[in-house]
Amino acid sequence: MDPIRILLVELRPNLLRDVTETFVGRADDVEILGHLDSRDRLTAEVRRQDADLVVLGLADAEFPPECRELLDERPRMRVLGIAGEGRRAFLYEFQPRVVPLGELDHERLLWAVREAAAGR
Repeated sequence: MDPIRILLVELRPNLLRDVTETFVGRADDVEILGHLDSRDRLTAEVRRQDADLVVLGLADAEFPPECRELLDERPRMRVLGIAGEGRRAFLYEFQPRVVPLGELDHERLLWAVREAAAGR
């Protein structure tokens, strides 16, 4: 299995970045691709290095607008936001999925409506 390719972005303080690089980077199934000090080159670096996951420093829980293009372009990518100097984390993802339901009859249609609404 290929390692999980991680790009670290704006992890502050530096101790948070160092701890993340050390502990996460030790795992056999993880490859730390590097660290960006700003989000300016985020999309370009993710594309260039073919990252699977971005670990991003946040000021709060609000979705980072710089990541919208990434998630639109790469629906299976995830962004792990770390805030409060490492005390809180938020996982942002956009993973469309298709669930084949087979041929519909009136009972199966009602079941499908209920299943779709259950995720509200």
